[in-house]
Amino acid sequence: MFPERPDGSDIKGRLDIRYATLSGRHVIVELKRYAVQLDADELAEQGLKYYEALNDILDKELAPELRHDGDIEIVFVLGDRPAAKGNGRLSAGEYYAGRFAPFYGRVVLYDQLIANANNQYCEYLEASEKVSTLNELLKAFEPQQDTSSSLTAQAQSKA
Repeated sequence: MFPERPDGSDIKGRLDIRYATLSGRHVIVELKRYAVQLDADELAEQGLKYYEALNDILDKELAPELRHDGDIEIVFVLGDRPAAKGNGRLSAGEYYAGRFAPFYGRVVLYDQLIANANNQYCEYLEASEKVSTLNELLKAFEPQQDTSSSLTAQAQSKA
């Protein structure tokens, strides 16, 4: 995926997940091992490298009118929040926002993903149960077929 450097050498790297949404947004998802403790500056460096590489490719492949600000996003999936060394008076969240803003980056934790998936599945089960109850209620209002007359009709057709 990575283009050449100005000196002609290849940029090395590997993406975990890259996809494009229907709205034209290009997302790179970088999965890190759950137990690995990372530094926000290291992630920012990697995110910027991915952003610049994909931006160069999209500039070559797409017409300028198809490009828009923020059409590339980098998502880091981690086990724990990265260290925010040298953040001074900024909170960790403010520090991440500042470091990841140039490449529209963000951090998502595995535990958050699992909790969100679990909540959505519970909502789905609850909605399914309501639909099932509604279907049963609607069936109760359907006209009942007279089984005795249909049996008589079947017997007469066989005769």
